[in-house]
Amino acid sequence: LYSSARFKEVSRPGESERDFRMRLADLSRQTRDDQADKLRKKYEPRLETLQERLRRAKQAVEKKKGQSQQALLSTGVAATGGLLGALLGGRKRSQIGRVSTAARSAGRVVGTRQDIAHADETVEAVQVQLADLEREFQAELDQVANGDGSEEPLEEVQVRANLNAISLRLAALVWRPTAGGKALGGAG
Repeated sequence: LYSSARFKEVSRPGESERDFRMRLADLSRQTRDDQADKLRKKYEPRLETLQERLRRAKQAVEKKKGQSQQALLSTGVAATGGLLGALLGGRKRSQIGRVSTAARSAGRVVGTRQDIAHADETVEAVQVQLADLEREFQAELDQVANGDGSEEPLEEVQVRANLNAISLRLAALVWRPTAGGKALGGAG
């Protein structure tokens, strides 16, 4: 018989080495698939959490970009209004108000640009975490998938009869009487 230390399996009586190796390969694939499923279940919640964080971070970037464009547009309108008022000679008080509104809007534009930069950094950080987690998962999966059992060194095990394992249940002697060298009741 053949024995595999890695799989703790012994070949069946009459099973060839080739058939035993094929059985070990099947056992190896089944074990690998079971371990891969366990790994997926282990990493799935963390992966989903990071993907959700990435989705929200990208939404924040888009929202900040929209706010920035809106602030830029309102700044442009306020600045244009202030310039036109100054050129056309409107009241000084309203011109000062328009200029201060344009200055506040310009400050909001700068602030929204910084918000976009921070949101972009958050997206990048989450993407790095996601990539690290995927690499970690792949490394563990590669460790699980090492070898299929076909190259497994086998040990030959000699099976000897054990005298204690032999038992004789019935011993009988049969005698058939014969008449003149011929069996009785026989065809001759």
